[in-house]
Amino acid sequence: CSTFGLGRPPRDGELFYSNVQLEAIKCKENLEDLAIGEEEEKALAGTSVAIAALGSSAFDHYATFGLDLTDELVTLGASTALGTITIDGVNGKTEQKQIFEQWENKIIQIENER
Repeated sequence: CSTFGLGRPPRDGELFYSNVQLEAIKCKENLEDLAIGEEEEKALAGTSVAIAALGSSAFDHYATFGLDLTDELVTLGASTALGTITIDGVNGKTEQKQIFEQWENKIIQIENER
């Protein structure tokens, strides 16, 4: 996921992210109201995610969207297959590509071991 402006998702990700945020808020409220703490009650229980957060450390809100998205998905019960990685645009396209490919290979390895 790429971060734009003040830590927001790209335009084509706005609706998706808004829906995730709304569901996370509902989930938090329901768990508090009902005092439910079990993962089975959460919408994304059993789902594993891996997020690469793209951005530029030249900006204050570096990779904020990807990091926040991870938090919201975990609130909804998802687990992280890998810790969220950040890929810095300041490092240039070649290094970005290398970091992404290493991350991608780790995901493929995890999937192959299932």
